Amino acid sequence: MKIVFFDHVFHKKTESSNFFLDILRTLGNVEVYYWDFSKQEEDSLLKNNFIKDSDLLVFWQILPPTSFLSKINHDNILLIPMYDACCTLTYRKWYAYRKCHFICFSKKLYNVFCRLGVHSLYLQYVPVIAKMEINKERSRHDGLKAFVWRRSLSLNVDCLFRSLKDIGVKTIIFRDLPDASLSDEYRDKVFDGINVRYVNKWFATHEDYLESILTCDVYVAPRLYEGIGLSFLEAMGLGLCVMAPDQPTMNEYIIDGYNGVLFKSFKSLGKKKLNILAIKKQAKESYQQYLNRWNQSIPQIYSFLYSIDSNRAHKFNSPYWYLWRDIDIFFRIRVIPYIKRKLRKSDY
Repeated sequence: MKIVFFDHVFHKKTESSNFFLDILRTLGNVEVYYWDFSKQEEDSLLKNNFIKDSDLLVFWQILPPTSFLSKINHDNILLIPMYDACCTLTYRKWYAYRKCHFICFSKKLYNVFCRLGVHSLYLQYVPVIAKMEINKERSRHDGLKAFVWRRSLSLNVDCLFRSLKDIGVKTIIFRDLPDASLSDEYRDKVFDGINVRYVNKWFATHEDYLESILTCDVYVAPRLYEGIGLSFLEAMGLGLCVMAPDQPTMNEYIIDGYNGVLFKSFKSLGKKKLNILAIKKQAKESYQQYLNRWNQSIPQIYSFLYSIDSNRAHKFNSPYWYLWRDIDIFFRIRVIPYIKRKLRKSDY
């Protein structure tokens, strides 16, 4: 099988798509293209004979323009979108891609394609973690320690810190944006009774990052939505209590109060009564269960990919049946969060 794999250029560094590339390479020759979405790049791709002669085109976390797909005129196109990047897309928008095939790492996204009658597969990926044991136990008298990663300026840090304090957190490792001038108020100081250890540079290696969060008890999900959720899944695997918004994909792995914590808002988080030690233990056990399930699901990927050529539905469900869902998406995921951010009332 000849496969063309389209990816974002920054994945060269993060290597977050490597696990799927490894799966594809067991099926045949894989040619990787890092697409910059320019018109010049698009024209170059359209002239590429390898693309025309390939058996399968795979778009990883890329939603190509339908105009580009129509010019390619290829029968076997696999799209692998991420929920966080396309959560605002309506049924009507997805209907334009109905002749493509989809692999989803979010159940909520998968349900959209099922309703439209689009050929799709749902999977829950879990990363393998090399280091699983903490080197040095901390005294319980030190209080809880949390890892907070601010990935955007809209994160309501003050409200989050107050809520973490209310549930017993005494120390926070605060990983901030690269621009150090943005957050002098949180730099290595006691903030409202919490000792803040400020970091505005990324760790030298991924192992250094894992060792840093391994010293913590609590990991706060850095985003409102996730695509796969590698960061919080790693934290679960290291035995941390992950605290996350009650949104995909976090709520597809985390059971509130059992193997993690789901919250509607930072304010509501501070009111929860939690057994952090029990949650940490169960988080690690759940991670192992999810990892085993992922390994068992890999043969489904092979079956799905080989079935693409014979699974072209001739009848799709009209998106107009889901007009009310499109209206809900527009207001609940687009309009309301936008207004909250403008009014500085949002958590993320």
